[in-house]
Amino acid sequence: MEKKLKILIIFLIIFIILISAIILLFYKNSEEKNNENNVNNIDGDSFEVELENSNAMVSSNDEFYNVRNCIQYYLAYIMDDNFDAVLKVMDNNYSKQNKLDINKLKEKYKDYDKTDFIVKAMNKKELTLDFIIYYIDGYLVDTNYSNIENSGFTVLIDNENGLFSVIPENLEKENDYEYNTNLIKDDDYYNEIIYKTFSNVDIIKEYFNLYKKLANSNTNMAYSLLNNEYKEKRFKDSVEKYNKFVNEIDIENSYLSKFAYNVYEDYNEYVGIDKNGLYYIFRETAPMKFEILLDTYTIETEKFLKSYKSADSQNKVKMNVDKFVMMLNNRDYDAAYNLLDNTFRSNNFSSEEDFEVYIKNKCPSFYECNYVSFEEKGSDVFVQSVELKNMNSENSIRLNVIMKLAENTDFTMSFEI
Repeated sequence: MEKKLKILIIFLIIFIILISAIILLFYKNSEEKNNENNVNNIDGDSFEVELENSNAMVSSNDEFYNVRNCIQYYLAYIMDDNFDAVLKVMDNNYSKQNKLDINKLKEKYKDYDKTDFIVKAMNKKELTLDFIIYYIDGYLVDTNYSNIENSGFTVLIDNENGLFSVIPENLEKENDYEYNTNLIKDDDYYNEIIYKTFSNVDIIKEYFNLYKKLANSNTNMAYSLLNNEYKEKRFKDSVEKYNKFVNEIDIENSYLSKFAYNVYEDYNEYVGIDKNGLYYIFRETAPMKFEILLDTYTIETEKFLKSYKSADSQNKVKMNVDKFVMMLNNRDYDAAYNLLDNTFRSNNFSSEEDFEVYIKNKCPSFYECNYVSFEEKGSDVFVQSVELKNMNSENSIRLNVIMKLAENTDFTMSFEI
């Protein structure tokens, strides 16, 4: 009996091993078959790319400015009285629907003075991978940027063939409009896109040139581009104070000589310094969505605070002198006046206006600061000798600054009269 039981147990073990082997073999063959099916399913007919079915904001600078340039081509053709080109780049269905021909376009645009288009918002809708419709709102402006009117465009882009067409209206809400998607290159290449890549330097030049033209011709619009907190602190929410500042710095003849680019969590920062050492800081959240600051001291950045906190006394004094000179260059006499030691201020300047008159006579230009000597006079009191070099001539001014450091970034100062 015991012998039979042992034979039965051995038989059961062998049976279990055989069944397990069969199951494993079946599973392996099934898995390989599934893998083969998966590989075979990824082919040109079945692989799909999800398109933007709903309208989306354009977030790429290259895409944004290449589309904007299509509108600029269209405006340039109008200004050149090349209405053959205007008709060829205009959406064919739009020109037919509105019964437009060369003669009607000549009449429509005979007194036209709009040379540029400022994009306010740009959305897109992908019809296919290569054919995209862009809906654009913005402002048409004349050469001097003094005459501005609200306007909109619709731009059709055929990326496969490098072609575009334009509709001089924003038809984003016209869901029943039938676009001509069969773009054909004309013999003169009027509707051919010239694709460009826009560097960080290109972008800040776009922003600076826009701001510069507005500051010269449309003060209110230029002022509206400034950061709200900055406007309140720097100009006391006064367009008149801002206008006075613009007139004093001669921005019309300004150009950028230095550039920097920083990436932060909520925005990209483009920093430009012009030939007079003045700052232009553009905080961008999307293409053409930006706000401006015009110095680095009115709103102290985290970068400045971190550098100042880790600096020794001598470097803190230098950073503060830099701040004072920047205020003089920015014609920010109010801020500079408030840095002065109370006793020094009351003994030498009866009012802020007196201080402004004195500084305009002593420092009438724009200056860069060279540090000559440094001396400690007492507890947190230092003397920094500096040379203020005129950025527009060979002249310079020697200045001895007496400074008392206080808590955080506060300080008071005086200088030899």
